[in-house]
Amino acid sequence: MRRTRPWCVGVALLASAGCEFVLGEDDRRLAVDAAVGCPADMVEVTPVGGSTFCIDAYEASHDPADATKPVSVAGATPWTDVDHDTALAACAAVGKRLCQAAEVVATCAGPAPGTRYPYGDAYQPQACNGWDHGVGDAVPTGSMPGCVGNAAGVFDLQGNVEEWLQDCGHDGSPFLCGPEMYLCCKVLPGSYKSPDFDLDCQTTDFSSLPEQARPERGFRCCQSR
Repeated sequence: MRRTRPWCVGVALLASAGCEFVLGEDDRRLAVDAAVGCPADMVEVTPVGGSTFCIDAYEASHDPADATKPVSVAGATPWTDVDHDTALAACAAVGKRLCQAAEVVATCAGPAPGTRYPYGDAYQPQACNGWDHGVGDAVPTGSMPGCVGNAAGVFDLQGNVEEWLQDCGHDGSPFLCGPEMYLCCKVLPGSYKSPDFDLDCQTTDFSSLPEQARPERGFRCCQSR
């Protein structure tokens, strides 16, 4: 289903003719013809002047059938306390990858200059699960109906849990987490612990040592088209 917005396209239906289940030795993956669109658990986004990609509609949670693999579903407990390597491997296990900083900005803020928050430029303390929401813990994925990015159907890009990103490098902007000898990886800030200034769609200059797993940090997966 394709929308008229120049930078955002809707979700591909699982029943589309180009989709089929492929049973492997270790997992079951959705094979999608590139001409059809994204898997049913993802949303297709085309930034202005950029390349089309697919992004999970929800923060990653554990697959009930195999806890080493992620799923993108509503109403689940986000997968947290995960380091960068584990998040990378989890996405790869289902034929995806971690999202890039530019991709989450395009999905959350929309076309440049974009909005400050997923829902607009004026802060709404009860829209996303940040500090001002008052819960003090992660809530089930997709349970904040007002916390939808500019790409329709993508939930909790701000608030709930912060998310590992694919981008990694050594110290120096935008990798500011330690001396030059340390490898740092970007994190999309904004969790249930975050005040309004950390719930900003366009803030992707926060980095962390890749081995640092935190109870408020999770991830979601993307896929190139």
